[in-house]
Amino acid sequence: MKEQLFDDLLTSVKEAGQILRGKLPPSRVFTVKALDVRRLRQSLKLSQAQFAALVHVSVKTLRNWEQGARAPGGAAAALLTAIRNDPKNVISALNVNQAQPIGLATLAILESTLMCVPAETRGCAGSRPARLKR
Repeated sequence: MKEQLFDDLLTSVKEAGQILRGKLPPSRVFTVKALDVRRLRQSLKLSQAQFAALVHVSVKTLRNWEQGARAPGGAAAALLTAIRNDPKNVISALNVNQAQPIGLATLAILESTLMCVPAETRGCAGSRPARLKR
C-alpha cells in the first residue's frame, strides 16, 4: 500500500474512534426511515390476517412490526418496500401461487383505491420516501 493511502486510512480510523467515543461530532448523519407497516396495510384495506398471509408471515410477526416491537429486515423489508412502491403488480405476483389467494373483490377494492392515489404517494417520484394515503 502506498504511504499516502495508508496515512489517509489511519487518519480515518482514528477519527472514527473519536466519533464513537463522543469526542468528535460526525461530519454527516444518515437516517433511514422505518417502514410504517400499519399504514401500508391500512392503505391497502387489508386485515392483519390477509396482509400477513400475503407477505408470508404470521399475524404475530405482523403485529410486532406494526407496534414497533420488531422491524422487518432483509427480504421482508424489501418486499414491503416493493408493495409500497407498486402494490398492484407486486400483490398480483404474490397472489399467483398462494394457497388462499386474496379474493377478487379485495383486488378490485385495491385497484380502485390505487386509482385514487397519486403516483408520487406510491413511491414513484424520485428518491423521496413514499407517503401512503390513509
